[in-house]
Amino acid sequence: MLRVLLLILSVICTSATTHARPCTIHVALTGSDSSGDGSASKPYASPSRAQAASRTAPAAHSPCTIRLSEGTYRMAEALSLTAADDGTTWQASPPGARVVLSGGMLLPRGATVTDQDVLDQLPSADARRDV
Repeated sequence: MLRVLLLILSVICTSATTHARPCTIHVALTGSDSSGDGSASKPYASPSRAQAASRTAPAAHSPCTIRLSEGTYRMAEALSLTAADDGTTWQASPPGARVVLSGGMLLPRGATVTDQDVLDQLPSADARRDV
């Protein structure tokens, strides 16, 4: 009887773990937040869209891994991590790829910074002269 009970528990536990599929969401500069689905073949374009998708993933699929392809992702606003992101893993894809999340403004080539408050934040006179 004990063997039968152990066998039933083993089947239940194995069944529960084999049906859970990992949640992997892909992001690439060539992706699309409107027509992408987060798959490797149809990635999202922005980390914020991937974050939203991970937050709405079914419990059986979470926590999620968000894989960011190499590149600089220009962010219009900060990516805010909260308790809703608990367990979510962010990875460069492939491992070792250079991924930058940038909230800075891209200045046109040859632009000169004249705002003294900005210049005062730079660490040296050389840096202030070069911007």
